[in-house]
Amino acid sequence: MASSRGRALLAFAIGFVVFGGFDSLYTWAGGQSYSARLAPVSVHGWPVYVPFQMGLAALVVLAGWSRLSRVLPEALRREPLTTSSPWRAIGASLAPLVFGLALAFVLLDHPTHGSAFVALTMLSVLALAIGARRIELVAFALVGIAGPAAEWALLDPRLDYWRFVHTELFERLPAWEPFVYGWVGVTIHRISERPDA
Repeated sequence: MASSRGRALLAFAIGFVVFGGFDSLYTWAGGQSYSARLAPVSVHGWPVYVPFQMGLAALVVLAGWSRLSRVLPEALRREPLTTSSPWRAIGASLAPLVFGLALAFVLLDHPTHGSAFVALTMLSVLALAIGARRIELVAFALVGIAGPAAEWALLDPRLDYWRFVHTELFERLPAWEPFVYGWVGVTIHRISERPDA
């Protein structure tokens, strides 16, 4: 029970700090905007509850992946860890995730924004296929597709919750989403494997 709580707290903290922080900066830089009807709970157009929302989203992904990974083929689940340190493995998957978020901020209005992230996503798939465990490639692919698909549904204009400025994917999403969500999948998988402390 204690290790489950530790995993949940770690996932929540990453969602709260990394994604909550990025979301505020991305909003204030003009990369996305929230509905005006959220103004009573907003600071400069950014709803203050977003870090909690991101932390809860990370918990949902952790719970979903933990259950889904149990039904994956035995050969995928039995692959040995690539490092003896689970913290090093989690840090190694957080590095490209944070890099992707930073690059999304830097390339916000650059014309190569979309193609840069398509290339990074393809390079990530290739690197994971060559150098990682197959289950991590599965996590990258599943979360890299499911995360943007969920956001695409939530970005329905009829809901009027928020919108992105750059919408290279399906006219609603920025191109960095599959890359970042893919690395979220790898990070969440590595958190789910963290041994009891």
